[in-house]
Amino acid sequence: MDLTWRKELGRLTGEGLGYPYSHWWRDHEAQAQAARSQGKVDAEKQQRAFNRLVTDVGKFSNIDDSRIQDILESFPFDTAMPALLDAVAIKAVGPEDPDPTDETAPAFTELDTTLRRGDSIVAAIDDGAFFAHQMLHDPRDGISLDWVWLQGAPHAAGNELVCGRELQRGEIKELISQHRKPSGLVDEEALYREVGLIDMTGGSPQSAARRQSHGMGVMDMLIADRDPATARRQRRHRAGRVHVLWVSLPPRVTHDTSGTFIPFFVLLALHELFKRIAELVDRDSSLAVPVVINMSYGLTAGPKDGTGLLGRYVEEQLALWDAARAHAQISFFVPVGNTRLTQSRARVEAGTTSPLYWHLAPDDPTPSFAEVWGPRRDARPDRPSLGLGVLPPGVAEMLRAPVPEIFDSFADLSDDSSNVAMRCYWRWVPASLKAPDGPGRECMVLAAQPTRPGGPNDVFIRPGRWQIEVASDAGLPLDFYVQRDDSLPGYPRRGRQSWLEDNQYVRRDPAGRLLIQDPTQPGPVRREGTFNAIAAGPLVRFVEGLRLGPSGPGAVAAFSALGPGHFAELAEGTPAWPWLTVAGARSGSRAQVRGTSFAAPQAARKMALTPVADTSSSNV
Repeated sequence: MDLTWRKELGRLTGEGLGYPYSHWWRDHEAQAQAARSQGKVDAEKQQRAFNRLVTDVGKFSNIDDSRIQDILESFPFDTAMPALLDAVAIKAVGPEDPDPTDETAPAFTELDTTLRRGDSIVAAIDDGAFFAHQMLHDPRDGISLDWVWLQGAPHAAGNELVCGRELQRGEIKELISQHRKPSGLVDEEALYREVGLIDMTGGSPQSAARRQSHGMGVMDMLIADRDPATARRQRRHRAGRVHVLWVSLPPRVTHDTSGTFIPFFVLLALHELFKRIAELVDRDSSLAVPVVINMSYGLTAGPKDGTGLLGRYVEEQLALWDAARAHAQISFFVPVGNTRLTQSRARVEAGTTSPLYWHLAPDDPTPSFAEVWGPRRDARPDRPSLGLGVLPPGVAEMLRAPVPEIFDSFADLSDDSSNVAMRCYWRWVPASLKAPDGPGRECMVLAAQPTRPGGPNDVFIRPGRWQIEVASDAGLPLDFYVQRDDSLPGYPRRGRQSWLEDNQYVRRDPAGRLLIQDPTQPGPVRREGTFNAIAAGPLVRFVEGLRLGPSGPGAVAAFSALGPGHFAELAEGTPAWPWLTVAGARSGSRAQVRGTSFAAPQAARKMALTPVADTSSSNV
């Protein structure tokens, strides 16, 4: 199969197409993905619900619309929503519904709870929100599950949310009471089926039907002390209650580990969490209330400086919140990531002579993505400066992509049948959307077709080592990141992870031990800089993972990424038994886990239980 770069270049034009991942998805995956969704969706009603959401987010956040424009407008709502959510989960807004700009339109339902002195608020954005779990309803622990949003569940009438269903404390208690058997046990299976958290007739992966849940393990770490002695002391001396808010992301969004559409749903989650937390803490500004939000999700590719899709919103919202509410400042926690040894990052510097290879795994039915980021520049250049050359397996001559004259362009590497094998996008990512021509970074996104066709007429490319050559006339260094593409444990297999190689990277020493630090003179592929890119600004708190030693948490775990680790908590056990034990999907069950996803909530819990200076006059 002969491959050549097309001389004619494409443009990213039209609303919702400025984000390369959305553009590629719409061109190559939307039709097949939408065919898997259940039921038909009224696109006009969807769009009305979406317009209402955009207005509401911008109005509440007090952030310039440009701060969230890159997420809201880059989301291909009309094609992505039917593929990511079942039809019953999407709110359909009719023409008779109130105008969202009307100030008399009904507001969201206030939480049926009240804060008291000594209380704290913990919030989680994760999957598998098993809200009936006995761990969340033990009166001895002082835990109050106040609100849950199931983003992928059937939409409930009278709900202001654009998708899914919300449950408040009173509703949760009523559901539990209705499903309690004479023995005193709760029929959790029937309860979750009633609210739509489990629906085996649907097309979504049924994360709630598994015996363990990433989200339940994270929640266990977020609200429960792992030391029994300390836990008993906390029960005796805790001054107030821990109020829990939980957003459960749609299963299909969690299943897609590349994170193509996660910024949109996390934006919705944060928007609703900020509203509800503000409604709670603003009732009495004299109460000092610690507030933490934990999001144990990650992206391997991105700018890693807070200027990404989600990073801008998180940074601006946290700054505005802290400036307005000294009595209830929010700490936002994310894991540093488990990617130190995944060979997902390379750095091209002056004098680099070792070739760089992007290894595309065989039998991969999903596209693979990578990003190249140039150095920070003081102003937007007139044209892109990043150049790309690829040498496919079995090809003798490097194929060089034509560099476009303008940004928001793309070039296609095509076969002799004009099928797209790989696409290269050129973007300019400003540090601030208020100054699109000001400081920022240049980004080049590579999208490669699957290495295994899904059908007889589907396009696929040859697996193996694709040599990549990147250059810039604007200077070095250049950062090369591979996006995650594997499958999560318990989910149907979706993709296979690609990785980077060079001629200098060594995984183990002569004795067979893993090498967890880069050598003094490394090649392009690095362990350093592999940290989580989902929201990597200066206000976000990163948590590294530790290994259990003879007397407690010891050295940093080998998988814990190297990056801005502000905190460190236990992420795995001993080499002989590397697992941590957390709550399973149903009451009384336990599961074995490890990873920095479970270190982050431990740091968040400690922050939530740290007293905040009281602002009442009696303590001045």
